[in-house]
This record gives sequence, C-alpha cells and structure tokens, in this order.
Amino acid sequence: MRRTLEEVILAGGRVPPDDIRDARRSMQFFGGSLLTQLVRLDVLSEDEAGALLAEWLDLPYVPWRTLKNVPAAALALLDGTTAGKRRVVPFLLDNEGLHVATGRPDHDVFLGELSQRLGRPVVAHAALEDRIDLALQRHYGLRPQSRSAVRPATSGAAPDLDLESVPGSFATPAARSESGTGPALGLDGLPLDSDVTAEMVGTSALNLLFDSGAEPEAATDRTPALAGLDLPERLREMASASDRTTLGEAALDIACGIGARRALLFAIQKDRLAFWAAAGQGVDADRIPAAGLSALGPSILASGARSAEPVVAPLTLPANADLCAALGGSPPALGLVVPIRLRDRTVAVLYLDGGAGSVAPPAVAVFADLAAKVTLALEILLLRRKILS
Repeated sequence: MRRTLEEVILAGGRVPPDDIRDARRSMQFFGGSLLTQLVRLDVLSEDEAGALLAEWLDLPYVPWRTLKNVPAAALALLDGTTAGKRRVVPFLLDNEGLHVATGRPDHDVFLGELSQRLGRPVVAHAALEDRIDLALQRHYGLRPQSRSAVRPATSGAAPDLDLESVPGSFATPAARSESGTGPALGLDGLPLDSDVTAEMVGTSALNLLFDSGAEPEAATDRTPALAGLDLPERLREMASASDRTTLGEAALDIACGIGARRALLFAIQKDRLAFWAAAGQGVDADRIPAAGLSALGPSILASGARSAEPVVAPLTLPANADLCAALGGSPPALGLVVPIRLRDRTVAVLYLDGGAGSVAPPAVAVFADLAAKVTLALEILLLRRKILS
C-alpha cells in the first residue's frame, strides 16, 4: 500500500510536524499541494521537495531547469489539450522513449495508453505541481489551474493582467478609498499603491532573500534559447515568480533577449556577492568561487554594489580577475553593472556585457529599466512571503 505524501515527508525527518500543520493551514487558504506550500514557507528547498515527491511517486525527479527549455520534437508528440487535461509535460525524446513530467500518482493507465498510441515507451518523471503549471503555460500557452481553497463570492473569471499595455515599466494601480477621493488603505494602514519598503515587509522577509543568515537557493547557470524568445511571457514569469531562482532566470532570459550576450546576477550578503544566476555565451557558474566574490575593493561588481547608479568600467583591473575567469574567453573592453535596489538599499547587482572581446557595453538605459522591473518583482515576492509567513 502506498504511503501518503505526508508520511513520506515526516519519515525523512527534515520537516517537523509543526511545519506540516502550518503548510496545511496555508493550503486551506491558498490551495496548492503540501510540498508547494512547504517550499513557499521556506521549510524546504525546491530540490528537497522534488526529492520527496520522487520518493512518494517512486519516479526520478526532473527539476525546473530541465522543464524550462524543452525540444520541439518532444512537445510535438503531445497536444496541448491532452497535456493540460492530464497535467503532464513532455520534455525529452531519446532512445529510451518520450520522457514526461507528472506530479500525480494516478497516471499509469494514461501513460500506458499514450505509449501504445505513440508506438514508443513513455518514461514518467516526478515534477512539482507549480512547475508543471509553469511549463504548460510556457510551452503550450495554458493558464495554470486554479487550486485556491477560497472561492470568490461573485461569479465570473478574474480579468487577465495586460502587461503588454504597460509602456516601459510595471504600474501599480491606485485603489479608491470608501469616500472615493483617495487610494484605499491596506490592513497595515498604508495606501495600497504605496512603495514597498524594508520597514513594511520586515527585516526577516529581506533576510529570506538576501542576508547571509538565510540558506542560499541553488544557483543557476543557463544559456537561454533566444530564437523566438517571448519577452512579454518572461515578464509575466518574473512578476509571478514564487522564488528567487525563477525570478532571476526570467530576468536573465530577458537580458539576453534585449541585447546582452552575457548576464550574471549576484545578491549582496554583507561584504560578499553571492552568485544568484547566470546566462549567456561561455558563462560557467562552476568557475565562480563557492564563497562568492568580494563586495569590497575596486572591482566593477563592488563598484556597482556601492553605487545607486549603473556603472560602466573596464575589466582589465586585477580586481576583476575572478569575474573574468567565470566569464571565460577574452574579457570585454567594458562591462556594465546595474544595481538592484529596494528603496534606498542595493540588494543585488546585474552584470552585463556584449560578449568575449566586445568593445561597447550594452545600452545603459535599457538595462536600468530591466533592473527597475526586477526590483518590482522582488517587492511582489517579498509581499507574497509576508502573507504566507
């Protein structure tokens, strides 16, 4: 007899019963699976949750970094209607057959029928449900399933967010007060359209993202497929990201889609720059020291961490040696570092260049606007974590 998912989680000894209870309370309000809530509450990392799901389903785990970039040959074997109905995502076609991701324990019959119809084996892998939803949206244009346990009192679907109509940056709409003369106040007594500050979200929320006391999320190193890059869709991913890794990946996809050949993100942790994510030609995250890079001294990254404005500087100084080693190839003549700021505090830096041996840096104004969008996405993520905490 198959154990319940909760039994598998508790058996590992990684999650105390109190955290399980908190996650179940969160499920009652927000919906979603137990593992998804444990990740959102920062009890488990995404890979830890995936490993527990894989153990429960007795399947190998497939992470988001694999589901994110799927070859067209695999997608062509399963139509969007079936993929959405069954909540499965094909992600690889090789000599073993068609590999598909699922988060459910009841797909044996369907996968057997699919194998018979395709005339080839179908190999199942375990993936977290929110990643299944995101992959279905990314590859098939399907909206995520609503799993909220709270139903609105009025009927009818909520209107879609129209990000394409927002010129240049995200806008925060002003809600009206009861008198109709000003913005409405939130539960904290502040206007709903006011800026998010560290004081509003609390220092503990900022610690979850960037301070050295927090458990760092897994760094990512990818070269995005730029052909046909859907920039509005990446903006949606960044705005709706439930974790820092997803947010960073979407931001770097956008960076490489609008002019940068190489892009890196670093989070500031006291006097260190902790590697966050990387994308582009020849960038190898394994070449970045595990302890991160120094936020002190004359390097271009340290200068960006101290600055409130974008920094353009040569990479020929010895202080940039670690960065150049991570980038690989001949260093560009100039690099660009744009600070990511929450209110009056720089919490991360975005590095960009035109590729190995390039002369001109990427356009400053374009990437300053991207940095502003990353800041807004971080504010949304902080508020989401504040709600769930």
